[in-house]
Amino acid sequence: MAKPEHEYTVELIYHFTCKYCMEWWSYAHQPTQLEDFNLNLPSQEPFWCPHCGTQANLKVKEGFPV
Repeated sequence: MAKPEHEYTVELIYHFTCKYCMEWWSYAHQPTQLEDFNLNLPSQEPFWCPHCGTQANLKVKEGFPV
């Protein structure tokens, strides 16, 4: 009898902080292939804060290695 196998998936979770209202939120992304690991989100596309609606570009927090 074969041993059962546990299954798993991989998920990237991005954590954002709004520079206007200082609230935070998260965005989860599941890559389609392991080679798709690119930690940088597109910086040219503005994101909106779900709390206050402020629109801003993205920037990796200082001191966080990418």
